[in-house]
Amino acid sequence: MRQADGRLFATSRGGRSHLNAYLDDYAFVIAGLIELYQADFDPRWLREALALNAVLEAEFRAEDGGYFTTGDSHEELLIRSRSGQDGSMPSGLGVQALNLLRLGELTGSPALLEAGSRALASVGTMANRFPVAFSMSLVALDFQRARPREVVVAGEADWDSTRALLAVLRDGFRPHQVVALADQHADAKAMPLLEGKLPESGAARAFVCRSFTCEAPILDPTKLAEELARP
Repeated sequence: MRQADGRLFATSRGGRSHLNAYLDDYAFVIAGLIELYQADFDPRWLREALALNAVLEAEFRAEDGGYFTTGDSHEELLIRSRSGQDGSMPSGLGVQALNLLRLGELTGSPALLEAGSRALASVGTMANRFPVAFSMSLVALDFQRARPREVVVAGEADWDSTRALLAVLRDGFRPHQVVALADQHADAKAMPLLEGKLPESGAARAFVCRSFTCEAPILDPTKLAEELARP
């Protein structure tokens, strides 16, 4: 489903992939890659998400910060449609706005955070008038306004102390945080947030940050839970 230049195909059957992918295709795949990274912390997933995000931004971005449904490489149409309204599935714009905000938090990129803000602003008037039709965009707005936490666990994935801290982070519904792992496989170039965050004497530590300003590192899972419970 991947083209030689990095773009996605829209459909595949019987060993034949064809047709350029649409906005929703890119947005949903990027969202899945972000989730994969936070599941197993393989930096490949984050690099792939950033690569597809670059294609999406180049192909689909409109001048006001919103998105067209079709890309620049699609066949020329009389009118390029665009809509941020949710249907039977979340809108590509809403999903992509949240993607940008989460990638911005994970990578420390002001440009990604600004792109997410512009995407939300592009549907702001309609979302204010018909909020029930823009649920996904409102989810992204809620994430942004909550001042999300960036949490880095410094330690190897197979350490018991690392698992204990990650178990706290994965306990319950925590929509306003992103989680990264600073281990031997981490990509600090893609994620400057990881720089300087190291375990202590073979024990994992958690760094809880907001706007890339971090509290003192935490080793005790109970204290981590208490920190996360603070507003």
